[in-house]
Amino acid sequence: MIKSILVPTDFSENALSALKYAAVLAEKFDCKIHIAHAYTSFHSAFQGEEVNERDRQQVESEAKEEMENFIQRSLVNDQQINITSSLFKGDLLQAIEQWVREEQADLIIMGTKGASGLREKLLGSNSFDVAKSSSVPVIVVPLEIENFKLDQITFFTNYSDLDVQVLKRLNTLFGSKESSYKLVHIHEVDDKPSNTALKMLQEWASLLGRRVGLDQLSWELVHGKQSVTLVNEIAARYHTDLIALSLAEKTFFEQLFHKSLTKAVIHQPKTPVLLVRS
Repeated sequence: MIKSILVPTDFSENALSALKYAAVLAEKFDCKIHIAHAYTSFHSAFQGEEVNERDRQQVESEAKEEMENFIQRSLVNDQQINITSSLFKGDLLQAIEQWVREEQADLIIMGTKGASGLREKLLGSNSFDVAKSSSVPVIVVPLEIENFKLDQITFFTNYSDLDVQVLKRLNTLFGSKESSYKLVHIHEVDDKPSNTALKMLQEWASLLGRRVGLDQLSWELVHGKQSVTLVNEIAARYHTDLIALSLAEKTFFEQLFHKSLTKAVIHQPKTPVLLVRS
C-alpha cells in the first residue's frame, strides 16, 4: 500500500486540488505527504554575485511564504496527516527525482494545469514529462474534481504483456478490497466486435486477473474511434474514479494515439488519470 505521496506545487488552484486529493488518499492509507516546490531565480553575468545572491534569497523567501499560505489554504493541517514540505532551486524533473529518492515516495500527485507564465512551464505544462520520466506512478488531478474516491478504476488495454506490470503496480498501491478494476479495450475496426474479439478480451482479463491476483477484474469491449471524448465517455459510463494508463512504448496510447492526443488526455481529463511508466 501507499506509504508516501509527493505533491509538487506551483501554488495554483489546480495544485490545491491535487493536494486535497492526496490528503484523502493519505487518510485512507495512513501515509505521509511531502509538498514540494521547484523555483528559479534570475542570474546575470552583468551584475555582481552579491546582487545575484540577494535576488536568489528574495525568490526563496517569497517561495517559503507562498508555501505556508498554500498549506493553510488547503486546510490539510486540520487533518491528522503527517505533512512535510521543501523547496528546490532548479529544474522540476531533477527536483522530483531527488524528492522521490529522499522521501521514498510511492506516488506523485499533481494538477493538470498550473499558474501562468514561468510557473506553468515549471509545473502545469510538464505533467506529461514528469510521468514519462518518473520512476513512480503519477496521478494527474483535474481542477474541477470534487469527489475523491477509488471505488472504480478503469484500465485501458491493447493486449500488451506490460499490462501485468501496470496492474500489479495498481494492486500494490490500492489493493482490491475497496477498489474494483475494469479492463477496457477500444475496438476501432469498422465492423462491430465479433464473438472472437469478445472471447479474446475475456480470456485476456482472466489471465491478467490470475497473474495479478485480482479476483474482481471485469472487462468491456468498446466499439468506437479512439479520442479524448470517447475516453471521457467511457469513464463516465462506468462511474470511473481513476483512469489508469501505461506510458510504455507501443502500448495502448503510444500505438493508437499520436503524442499530442496523449497529452490532451492527460491535460484535459474529466477524471483523475494514473500514469504508470513500464
